[in-house]
Amino acid sequence: MCKKCCRQFTLKSIKKLNNPKCPACGKGMYLHHKYKYHVSFKCNNRQCNHTIKQLIPSVIDDSSSEKLFAKDTFSGHRFSINTIINAINLYYSLNVTTIAISTYLLDYMNIKVYHVTISKWIKKFDKYYLWICIDSETRFITSWKLIMSRIIIIISN
Repeated sequence: MCKKCCRQFTLKSIKKLNNPKCPACGKGMYLHHKYKYHVSFKCNNRQCNHTIKQLIPSVIDDSSSEKLFAKDTFSGHRFSINTIINAINLYYSLNVTTIAISTYLLDYMNIKVYHVTISKWIKKFDKYYLWICIDSETRFITSWKLIMSRIIIIISN
């Protein structure tokens, strides 16, 4: 019971936090600092005093390849180029419906996109060829190129 407000706390009224456990000692961790690009957690055990940093992926800027090619092709879009490319990639590579793509973006990336918007993206970029370079270990898209022709000229230095 709280001495100031005389409120009784139960297990249901306490909000459960999703803080990680300490990898060194296994005890709980608390939020130490919240920065722009990452969050820092610190161990509750004072003898351990271990810290962990976790990235916040939603605030990380888009890749530099977006800044190179986005001026003419992707101008006027509300969503990032990575979101559009992921939606087009899911549509053509996995034959997924636009409704399934919109629910995927909402559930896993917390981006609300209507299925009609995704179908407009697919119709707009139907005449383009999308070349994607994926890292084999992490399965992340490292670079991409959107061009009108199917022929790519590779210039090596």
